[in-house]
Amino acid sequence: VLFGGGLMMVALLLCIAFTSYLINWKTDYSTLDAFTDKTVIAKNLLNKLGAIVSHYFIYHGVGLAAIFFPYLLGLTGYKLFFGNKENKLVSTWAWGILHLVWLSIALGYFFPAESLLSGIVGYEINIFLNSYIGGVGVFTSLAFFFLCFIVIELGWTPEKTKLWLASTFQSKDETKDEEILTASVPLDVK
Repeated sequence: VLFGGGLMMVALLLCIAFTSYLINWKTDYSTLDAFTDKTVIAKNLLNKLGAIVSHYFIYHGVGLAAIFFPYLLGLTGYKLFFGNKENKLVSTWAWGILHLVWLSIALGYFFPAESLLSGIVGYEINIFLNSYIGGVGVFTSLAFFFLCFIVIELGWTPEKTKLWLASTFQSKDETKDEEILTASVPLDVK
């Protein structure tokens, strides 16, 4: 219970630090080397520690995809704290890491000039993949893995997608007509 509560608190603190870093990263960049200097104050809500941790997770790490870490930690903490089934934690972490890597590479592909979005990991993996399979190959790979996420993790099939699209784009008039046609009317036998 205590470990689960601690993980939820760490997840909350990481969310606060990451959000604050995305707002104040330019001003906090100069404070990263002055961790022991008490006169230097960072604008991050968690001060210098929040700025440094966020800098390594976001800039030196996986960019915006770093938000998956607090999510996974918070979910794990929640399951441990409330005694839910922990048997799916490994699967949850595996999918979370895959989503994290995919998002980092995708942001590196679509926004190559914005290294803050993809982080160094996404940027470097994108450059590596571009040098071997080209831009079209990277895009195709990203699309294929996105399709894998939809089919395997969410269980979508072409039939389910077709039914969902039909129900979403069905007009209100068609719905009323169907209700009128299928409504039961009592017959008077006299």
